[in-house]
Amino acid sequence: MSEAATLAEMLSAEIWPLIAPRLRGKPPEVQSAVLADLTAKWVLAHYVPGNPAEQAEFRRQLLQDHIELIRDLVEIADRERMQ
Repeated sequence: MSEAATLAEMLSAEIWPLIAPRLRGKPPEVQSAVLADLTAKWVLAHYVPGNPAEQAEFRRQLLQDHIELIRDLVEIADRERMQ
């Protein structure tokens, strides 16, 4: 596992217990909206000053990579759950 992946796993393990209780029991559309809002704030923090076209492309790629990572993590978690 890479250093970045190890750090991400550690941070996720710290953050999840703080937000899981607040999301638990809420409708899926509310949970989704909360996570989408947090993701939007994360994307907005990435900008390319003075170059709107490059910024738009960077953010598009950032979101594409993020969705791919989510799909990979769901697949891994499903496999682990089946064992």
